[in-house]
Amino acid sequence: MRCIGARLCLAALLVLASGAGNAQDDAPASRAEVTVHKDDNRVTVEANMTVPVPATIAWAVLTDFAHMARYIPSLSSSEAVSEGPNVLRVTQKGAATWGPFTFDFESVRRVVLHPMSRIETTAQSGKISKMTSVSELRAVEGGVHIHYRADAEIDFWLPPLLGTAAMRHEVREQFAAMIEEMRRRAAGR
Repeated sequence: MRCIGARLCLAALLVLASGAGNAQDDAPASRAEVTVHKDDNRVTVEANMTVPVPATIAWAVLTDFAHMARYIPSLSSSEAVSEGPNVLRVTQKGAATWGPFTFDFESVRRVVLHPMSRIETTAQSGKISKMTSVSELRAVEGGVHIHYRADAEIDFWLPPLLGTAAMRHEVREQFAAMIEEMRRRAAGR
């Protein structure tokens, strides 16, 4: 079964998250707390997490676009081409599954890197043409805090409960995969 509206899940990632109001999951440390807010055709996704790894490792994982398909299960391909100093063009394809639903996606984004502190993305093509996101990293005692926010305007119908719940689930799953990769690298595996 396919649901066109929930394709925002992965386009937002990056990347990828009930009801028309705010939704939030309680999350232990090192797990992404994700909220999704939908207001007419505007969707905002926010994620917060603190990961017990050095900021350099978190940065390396969050910006390893060329290898993300290796550790994010929903990605089938991820490619990055440099467009200049600290500017990339990232193309990603994949599919996410939530219960009986499968959501295919493809996105092309312009990514601006502010080393070790901020990652800004702007959609250039894909299912969501008007989307921006910002990931901010801040070293904290015992690790790094990551705050992610994506704002999008959608021009398709998004099921009120199912769509936002699927987004929240997918964003949480993507960050869980990245956190696991951060831990793997920190452990030297």
